[in-house]
Amino acid sequence: MTVLTATEISINGHTYNVGIAETPEAQRKGLSFKASMPSDFGMLFIFSSDEIRAFWMQGMQFPLDLIWITSNGKVVGVTEDA
Repeated sequence: MTVLTATEISINGHTYNVGIAETPEAQRKGLSFKASMPSDFGMLFIFSSDEIRAFWMQGMQFPLDLIWITSNGKVVGVTEDA
């Protein structure tokens, strides 16, 4: 079973609804096979260490913007229209 916790987060004064991929299964699935996603929704992947990660979500039908955040909350990169 995929466990995905939903919550609201605020970044620079903007509030977003996010699914938090807390389990390895939820992290593997990500947004695979999703046809669309509301513009105020996101997915937060929480890992136990800061390191470079690669993502591939099979069957996604829309582009993503990725925000890379360290464990101390520092934004270290943005990838648009991935």
